[in-house]
Amino acid sequence: MRSSPLGVAVNTGCWAHRRGKIRVHADLSYEILSHEGVVL
Repeated sequence: MRSSPLGVAVNTGCWAHRRGKIRVHADLSYEILSHEGVVL
């Protein structure tokens, strides 16, 4: 019987670094809703 490869991954970031909310306005200005103090 042949064994099949097993994919493994390591995630070093926390949930807060992977997800965020940004509101983009009609004049293309934006505000970051989920991370206070972040600048893009």
